[in-house]
Amino acid sequence: MRASSTQKSFRRVLTEQEHGLSGVPVFACAKGKEAVLPMIEHRHKDKYECVLLGEGTRILTAGGLPYTVYPENAFFTHPDEPHAADFASRHAGEMLWFQLSAQGPFLGMGPEEQKFVRRLLSDCRARMFSVSPDVYAMFRESFRLLSRNGTASMLKGRALFTCALIALLESPAAVPVLSPEIDRAKLYILSHLQEGIDPDDLRNGSGLSRMEFEKRFMEQIGFAPKEYILRLKIEAAARDIAQGRHDFADIAFGYHFSSTAYFKTLFKRYMGVSPKQYRAKQGKQRFLHIK
Repeated sequence: MRASSTQKSFRRVLTEQEHGLSGVPVFACAKGKEAVLPMIEHRHKDKYECVLLGEGTRILTAGGLPYTVYPENAFFTHPDEPHAADFASRHAGEMLWFQLSAQGPFLGMGPEEQKFVRRLLSDCRARMFSVSPDVYAMFRESFRLLSRNGTASMLKGRALFTCALIALLESPAAVPVLSPEIDRAKLYILSHLQEGIDPDDLRNGSGLSRMEFEKRFMEQIGFAPKEYILRLKIEAAARDIAQGRHDFADIAFGYHFSSTAYFKTLFKRYMGVSPKQYRAKQGKQRFLHIK
């Protein structure tokens, strides 16, 4: 799901005529900085819009207010609500987005089913909310299936989109907006995972003491700066292993760990298994998926 810096750009927009989801004017996917385009402020008459980020970050605006959208976040706008998107960051990755019509036939549902889902949409007041990896994967797989030809793929893709949408809207957990100094620090960390990051440098320009900065970081992120940096580096390394990179020494030094042994120790602490065990597990899952 996550992209590397060498990932080729990709952008595809499926219309309702192409994907066959009634009441979904657009379902789209973009990967890479060149494909994730900026948008001037605009609005969609009688359409909800939802942006899901699997990788990278985007600055999106709604109601004149900017929001930093991070991986596994959803950004939601209601009909006729003005919104915009800036240029993609240098570490832009994968983004999915779709529109939902506020009126008319909807996903082939009957009247009571439509009423239920439309109520979920109208009641959703969170601008940004969390998207679990499983739900994001459902949307991603739905897009993949709907991009292919074949009756079976289309039927499965449409059913999966409906399941993912309901799961997304049933209990949206609002994502708190970070304060400017913590937002800058988080963006910096995400942009420099393959470099050495000094936690003390994160508060540069904030005007805060080390104690006050760490207190705010812990309150808003949930971890101390050093712990958060290590967690993100290990999670990124795990994605590299899952995508087929098997040289643990290269991965360790690629994320600026002092030694392969230290990397393996931290990996097991955070992931619960050694890099070798994780590689074997991911390889088995890929084999079962191919079967």
